Amino acid sequence: MRKDHGDGKLPCGESLCCDMYPHPLLHKGERPPFVTTIEKEVFYMKDTRQITRMGLLLALAIALKGIAVYIPVLGVLGIRIGFMSVIVAATGVLYGPAAGGIFGAVYDLLAFMIFPTGGPYFPGFTISFALVGIMGGIFLHGRIRKKLNIGYKWCGILFVVIALSIDLMLNTLWLSMLTGKAFMVLLAPRIIAKAVTMPINAYILMIFLDLSARYELHRV
Repeated sequence: MRKDHGDGKLPCGESLCCDMYPHPLLHKGERPPFVTTIEKEVFYMKDTRQITRMGLLLALAIALKGIAVYIPVLGVLGIRIGFMSVIVAATGVLYGPAAGGIFGAVYDLLAFMIFPTGGPYFPGFTISFALVGIMGGIFLHGRIRKKLNIGYKWCGILFVVIALSIDLMLNTLWLSMLTGKAFMVLLAPRIIAKAVTMPINAYILMIFLDLSARYELHRV
């Protein structure tokens, strides 16, 4: 095993997890030229403490789906009022885009099996939840790693991007494909719903991240 310099860093700037989980394409003792952020996140996800914490967050997200409110639009479940996306985004913020993406996809699959909404399974929504976790990691995980403050402004920006790109665009497209209803007809009431829920979701995420900082939930 390679020795560090006493500060937990290798000569090339890698973390010690590279010794614990060597690169599969290199010989034993050979040092990789770089380790990507995604690879480091996969290494970290082998830590049992992080897996346990993500499991607890997964259970919380599934439980929240059980109490979510669904509002029919033109005879279909067009609007969902719940806070599952907050937990998915928070997982990405705490543990990175790779962990957030995997968490979002696993959540949607398990939540559909436990709390089916009455319609058929559609993989588009699994992609949407995976993207929510990925975006959380891309936008704010760096600030967590640098121990920078994440206030309401940053949480608000994150949920504005999620609402515009995923909730209003992708999810409305998925509903249109599933039901055969016109995209613009489904979009109008969803815009109103998101205008109400976005600031609430941002505030809940801010509180959740503040609590996670106190209890160091992001530590691995």
